[in-house]
Amino acid sequence: MNRRIYILEDDPDIGHILHYFLTEEGFEVELFSSVDKCQHALNKKLPDLCLFDIMLPDGDGITICNHLKEENNEVPVILMSAGEKPSSVYQNSHADIFISKPFDLDFLLSNINKLIAEAA
Repeated sequence: MNRRIYILEDDPDIGHILHYFLTEEGFEVELFSSVDKCQHALNKKLPDLCLFDIMLPDGDGITICNHLKEENNEVPVILMSAGEKPSSVYQNSHADIFISKPFDLDFLLSNINKLIAEAA
């Protein structure tokens, strides 16, 4: 059974790269460009892991991360951003991991695999 990852990313280029890369690595990936669409999907079915951008046009990844963690703390969440400091993200969110953009895809993959293994 493939592990399901929800990606919330408003930049179409980054979203496409992440979707393609993680699909090629064997994950079932759903890509969302808005907080509203992602929240709707989370209300229907929880993934094995979430990868949320922080700065979004209709909200922010920290808020949706914290809401998800209050509802179900077992779903690992990785937050990513080019404009946030790690200390601020960890202080204001319940994210499992924060990754600064730009990031290495192999580094991202190793963190995804680690979190999914820990949650299993």
